[in-house]
Amino acid sequence: MNKGSYLLIMNLPEEVNLKYGKRSKSFEAGYYIYIGSAMNSLTGRINHHLSSEKKGRWHIDTFLKFSTIEYIVMIPCAERLEEKLSVSLEEEKDLEVVEGFGASDIKSKGNLFFIKNERFFSKIFKVLKEVREDDSIHQRLG
Repeated sequence: MNKGSYLLIMNLPEEVNLKYGKRSKSFEAGYYIYIGSAMNSLTGRINHHLSSEKKGRWHIDTFLKFSTIEYIVMIPCAERLEEKLSVSLEEEKDLEVVEGFGASDIKSKGNLFFIKNERFFSKIFKVLKEVREDDSIHQRLG
């Protein structure tokens, strides 16, 4: 199956001011998680994000000019899980949602999250090992 959702875990080495859409924001240095979906080609979307010669089609393209992808988690699945994942992570105390970043086509505050506490890494990787299409990630993070 070559469709599904994905997470990019990125390191932003230094603070940067970015404009995305009609908004602009100062992004603190540190780790971020981006959640996306690719219902036509999951591998194609990941290759797009990894390419250094991409056109700025999505908000994340601008962010990736200044950050490094450190981990990619692909979730092959017929269901688009982007909204469920984003809404669940909005409640996580170790994360801060970047409002309006991505998410223009779903009902969440944003698809990009700043990791406020690095202990979240062990928690998210444990959850991702266990998650299934019909599970609630928020319940597992609790």
